[in-house]
Amino acid sequence: MVGIPDDDAGELPKAYIVPKGDITEKEIIDFVADKVSPHKKLRGGVEFLELIPKTASGKILKRELRK
Repeated sequence: MVGIPDDDAGELPKAYIVPKGDITEKEIIDFVADKVSPHKKLRGGVEFLELIPKTASGKILKRELRK
């Protein structure tokens, strides 16, 4: 998850997912909502990607996801 800028809340959590099979954005949001506290819910949404950008050492490039 990456924080997306928001005028009211400051940042909203957004998930970036490489899907394996058929899954919808709503299914992911509902699943996460059942597991986390209210301020951690995916109010920033869900975005499906083909590949998560990573460095050579394997760290996720969050600055690339924010673009």
